Amino acid sequence: MRLNSKTLKPKKFRWQWEDETKSFWGNVWYQIQKYLYWPVTDNYRIYSERLKRSWAYARFGWLNYDFDMSCAYGLFEFKLKRLHKSLGKGCSIQEPQDMDALKELIKVVRRLRIGNHDRKYHRRHNNKWGRLLTRSTPNHDENGKVKTYTWHAWREKCPENAPKKLQNKEMKEFRACYEMGEKDRVKDLERMAELLVKHANSWWD
Repeated sequence: MRLNSKTLKPKKFRWQWEDETKSFWGNVWYQIQKYLYWPVTDNYRIYSERLKRSWAYARFGWLNYDFDMSCAYGLFEFKLKRLHKSLGKGCSIQEPQDMDALKELIKVVRRLRIGNHDRKYHRRHNNKWGRLLTRSTPNHDENGKVKTYTWHAWREKCPENAPKKLQNKEMKEFRACYEMGEKDRVKDLERMAELLVKHANSWWD
């Protein structure tokens, strides 16, 4: 059986085994060239690209911690943006719908990273009930020393002396802001999973 292939053709390398006839310093210089100089000069484009990528990851990782899930979303967003940029440069042929899905995924992951899904609902709540006002009163022990503080909070349109029914209504709507924000967060998680299931295998070169 004969197989013709350029990939099977023996390649000529200047990287050879140590020459016993060389002096000690000659072999040292050869090792330096073999492992440091030639890999850089022969693969400048590859190494320069790796250095740029490593530097980008190092800058990002400087403030990307390991104790918060939002940092994991941040890492995912960082990688997705680099993926979108690389594929958009033409390193492979991508379908427009796949690139649009990747762009949408970046936005979804960014929202998950920021994690303020309930902000718009709290903004509406503030517009309806006014700003949150607070004060604290000290609690003293038997010796007259301050032991703890009691925190009091109320709204401009629902003061401390407002009827209990009105206060309960405001508090109920306040808690609903978190519940609606949580529903939006879950929707983003489901959308992220949906986009990954449908398009992840298309984002490659």
